[in-house]
Amino acid sequence: LDLRQMIVDNKDRLLKAVKKDLHRDERFTDFVEIGLCLQEIEYFLNNLKQWMEPTHANKTLVTLFDSTYIVREPYGVVL
Repeated sequence: LDLRQMIVDNKDRLLKAVKKDLHRDERFTDFVEIGLCLQEIEYFLNNLKQWMEPTHANKTLVTLFDSTYIVREPYGVVL
């Protein structure tokens, strides 16, 4: 189960919880909290492959005959 699907499946429950706790209009919450969150998830999913690609690094005297690039590795899992 991914985060996007969990938010979509529980949208009504989230809206009611914010309404009860913060007394905020559900339309505002839907746009600001849920809508923007879903847009950010889409943005990250669309760009993740590009961000994970190795990037070329400048060569130095020591690495003159080598292929130099930077490989990004995640630090861990983020909730």
